[in-house]
Amino acid sequence: MLITPDIFRDHPESRLYGWLMRDYRSSPAALRRDLSHRTGRDFAAVASRLGWLSWEDCNRVLPGACPWLPARPAGMGC
Repeated sequence: MLITPDIFRDHPESRLYGWLMRDYRSSPAALRRDLSHRTGRDFAAVASRLGWLSWEDCNRVLPGACPWLPARPAGMGC
């Protein structure tokens, strides 16, 4: 699981991990290449389970979980 601010998930090309996440999700061989110390793994299954959350997602599910995030005015959506 990768957790970042919304802006990086919305613009994955702005950070190396955005490029890597795309590569890892589409190519189990990329995971095998970068995690060569993890032997005996089903990298296709790992790639299918990779997820990307944002801190804002966490705060929506559990309000106040991320106190560093700015508060949204009432009526401003999720």
